[in-house]
Parts: sequence; C-alpha cells; structure tokens
Amino acid sequence: MSELRKRLEEEFEKLKTHRDELRVKLDLGKMEARDAWQELDGKWGEIESKLKQLAHASSDTADEVKSTAGEMVDDAKAGLKLTASEVGDAAEELMKEIREGFARLRKLL
Repeated sequence: MSELRKRLEEEFEKLKTHRDELRVKLDLGKMEARDAWQELDGKWGEIESKLKQLAHASSDTADEVKSTAGEMVDDAKAGLKLTASEVGDAAEELMKEIREGFARLRKLL
C-alpha cells in the first residue's frame, strides 16, 4: 500500500471516529436536554402555583411568594443554560477536530 493511501485511510478513520463521537455527544445532549425539560416542566406547575398565590397574597406574603417564584425561575433558566452550554461546548470541540481532520485530508489530496 502506498504511503499516501495509508495516510489517507488513517486520516479518514480518525474523521469517522470523531463523527461517531459527535453523534454520541449529540444523542447524550438530547437526553440531557430532555431531562432538563422534564425538570423545568415539573417546576412549571410550582411556578404557576406561586404566581397564582402572588395574585391573592397580602403585601407581606406577596414579597415572600415573589422571592420564591423568582428563585425557581432563575434555577430553571440556569439549569437549561448550563445543559445547552455543556452540549454545545462538547459538540463544538468535536466539530473543530472534524474540520481540522478535513483540512489535513484535503492537504493529502
């Protein structure tokens, strides 16, 4: 086997590996996003309940309900952002490796 052919095959195998890793990361990301959504959906009812309480609360109770509801909203928002960020970072790193692999492959051609 020629040296060029061997290098091309090696580079292509690396790209296939990165592609497979990216597919797995994206699948895991989907599962994480689904889990985050289920958690958010569970909190949705709690937030809705707190907001209804806020509408009927006295001013002292309203401040407490408002604070609790605000914290719940912030927690849900942060959880979704963190999950999206983690998935995005992992996918971006693999995409970078794939782009670099394609560049190396192109040089060989």
